[in-house]
Amino acid sequence: MATNSTNDSFYLANSTAFDWEPFYYADPPYRELQMVWLAACTVLGVCGNMALLITVSCVQELRTPGNALLCALAVADIFQLLSKVPPSMIFLLHGKPLACDGVFVIIDTVYLTVGQFAVNIIAPISIDRYWYICSPLKYSETMTSTRTALLIGLSFLLAMVTMVHPLLEGGNNYFNPPYIFCKYLGLARKSRQAMINVCILVPMITMVFCYYKIWRELKRHQNRHNKVSPITRSEMEYSETALPPITETRHASVFSEGDADDEMDEPAFSTENDTPRSDRPWGKKASQPDAVPTEACLAEGCSNKNAQRSTEATGESRLQSVTLAWDGVQISPEFRARMRSATMVLLIVAAYVVSWAPYFAVLIRSNALGDEVSTTTDGPWQRFATMFSLLSTFSNPIIYAYRNPQLRNGFFRLVRRRML
Repeated sequence: MATNSTNDSFYLANSTAFDWEPFYYADPPYRELQMVWLAACTVLGVCGNMALLITVSCVQELRTPGNALLCALAVADIFQLLSKVPPSMIFLLHGKPLACDGVFVIIDTVYLTVGQFAVNIIAPISIDRYWYICSPLKYSETMTSTRTALLIGLSFLLAMVTMVHPLLEGGNNYFNPPYIFCKYLGLARKSRQAMINVCILVPMITMVFCYYKIWRELKRHQNRHNKVSPITRSEMEYSETALPPITETRHASVFSEGDADDEMDEPAFSTENDTPRSDRPWGKKASQPDAVPTEACLAEGCSNKNAQRSTEATGESRLQSVTLAWDGVQISPEFRARMRSATMVLLIVAAYVVSWAPYFAVLIRSNALGDEVSTTTDGPWQRFATMFSLLSTFSNPIIYAYRNPQLRNGFFRLVRRRML
């Protein structure tokens, strides 16, 4: 086996002398398992992300800046699958290294570019959630369509500038079987790796800062609710949830519309007559239950009706006097909806970190030790990390369906409309 010198030189002779065939991992039954996994990721990722794109484009109320950023991430996931799965399938099927020139170099560059774009877009998504939660009144003025498109364009431009070196130089690539991609060994290798590190750290720092601000906003809401007295909070909770719905029964009135307006404008006590308007027989509407003629009170059932009416009034007063025990801080439904969307984005980032953490770990070790030494000891883990990283391409639509009722209901409405 050739000695490792890829850390000291950028030329191909040091890497092509190494025997890569034992690290193809293209023999049964591992080949079939990898092909099944690649096919499942492709079906789930393409179908799920296309469903998101179609739903957002067809449902008017879903066309928001936040959803536009999520659609950009969905497009990146689709291109990531389309640029990674076909070359991997060809390699596993034939068991021969791919030629790292022409088409395959372009495909690998597309794969690395959209992968880096998926990292860069985390920063605009976090900023969008920060404005949506912490400054909802200024959100529509801040996150406009133009600014959203500009953030998406800048994220893609930065990813493209970071990954175009293999296309500009050409020839300084060799096929790395455990990762199933053409690895770049040109003169700009160290500078590109530095740009990749910066492009990973900046979105992560931005996300941490934005979610720290969101957490402080949540604490501020909690402190504001804690300052309210327990009695007031119980009454607020009781009035919102405990009281039964009031049903209004309309009766025909003998008063004309003008008379009713005059009656409403009339003061409760008149200067000519100090009798309250509610006690005067002409001051009540005929639609009220108490507007009973005087002669009817001489009837035998008048006392029973009055007793029943007084009993209902007593029961109503008892119902209103009941208070519920305060069960904690109550947050407004609008703020809960905003926090739910922020939690969804946090789950997306967490799923991305979990799926790509093994890949970054073996890649850092490979850069530190050299390709030959790291492959000899970590070859199976490198292939596992490469396959496991595709989890991020179809996990996002699952999180959308679980955490976003509007997207889920909008998709089901489209399906029902097509079926009908």
